[in-house]
Amino acid sequence: MYLSHINVTMPKHSETVARLFYAGHLGLRELQRPECVDVRGSVWFDAGGLALHLCVEEQRMRADAQRHFGLGCGDVDGLKARLKAVGVAIEEGAPAPWKRFFVHDPFGNRIEIHAPGGLRVEPSTVNRSWHSAFSLAASESEGTRCCRAGGHRWSR
Repeated sequence: MYLSHINVTMPKHSETVARLFYAGHLGLRELQRPECVDVRGSVWFDAGGLALHLCVEEQRMRADAQRHFGLGCGDVDGLKARLKAVGVAIEEGAPAPWKRFFVHDPFGNRIEIHAPGGLRVEPSTVNRSWHSAFSLAASESEGTRCCRAGGHRWSR
């Protein structure tokens, strides 16, 4: 099994704004949608091999404050400067052992922009018990920073 796409929402008639932000500002390539799913209104983008779908949500209340998706970026500082230059608000977020920042798209969807490989789960360390106590421990071993949370290991 694998993750094939992520779907986030936008208000009706926002396709042009979505294209400006995701293609224009973030540099993602727009994907052509199959005609059979074009009835609700949506825009799809290629996010480095993972499809990002923006679909219309008729009864959209507000975006969740913590829900987000991450985009790896080879030039985090350069993208941050370009986004600031066009008026996109930057949120630094909580400290992490990798370079990152957060933005919101024009529809309130939260996006983490991070250095490549900044957040990588090592499958051999995944704890299948989701009810285990959440603990954070930062360590450095052989020049690699890592965080452990609930049995998961994220490394840079």
